[in-house]
Amino acid sequence: MERLNYGYKKNKLIKRVIITATSNGIINGVIQYFLLKDKGSIAISVNSISNTEETVLGTAVVLAITFSMILTVIAYFGIKEKKVKFFPNAFWLTIKHGFSLLVFLRPLLCYSNAIWEL
Repeated sequence: MERLNYGYKKNKLIKRVIITATSNGIINGVIQYFLLKDKGSIAISVNSISNTEETVLGTAVVLAITFSMILTVIAYFGIKEKKVKFFPNAFWLTIKHGFSLLVFLRPLLCYSNAIWEL
């Protein structure tokens, strides 16, 4: 009986993940559409590590951070069972997800950009 219950919970979790990811993709797609609809072509990279031009790799960092923060909020409100209060617990978790991506993803993209230029 326990095995059957686990399968039910797993299917329910997968359904929630699909709904959350789809809604997050739609939200971010609309955001990116309105941000980029009036722009011409955007370079993937430029020939310096520090630049003021907008690039695909530079925009990817901001998109990944907003993606993780929006996904955290959507997942919180998608939970139907008893959960912690949104403020301060889930709010700070959302901030933590954003800053952790900023800390780990930004140097990775800078180094890959520098290697790309070699």
